[in-house]
Amino acid sequence: MFVIEAMAMGRPVIVTDVGAMAEQAAGNGMVVGTGDAIGLAEAITIYMTTPARASHDGLASARKYRKEFNLSALENSLLRFYDAEHLTTTLGKL
Repeated sequence: MFVIEAMAMGRPVIVTDVGAMAEQAAGNGMVVGTGDAIGLAEAITIYMTTPARASHDGLASARKYRKEFNLSALENSLLRFYDAEHLTTTLGKL
């Protein structure tokens, strides 16, 4: 959840390569390996020493948040999920 909150605030994100985190950081952040303290330190250093990159990725985060996490997108996602669930349940009874 913290990644989405950072995106909503227009911040670049640094995530580990676990689950869907890398997908959330695509184009608006950096991905480091799980347990890679050096990689994490390097990612933080890059953002701290290149404000233009941090700003660019932060703006990309805000755009991605508005596109993927607005009410309409969430509503459509839920509708697709329940339509698929209903279809699966109905077909299973045939």
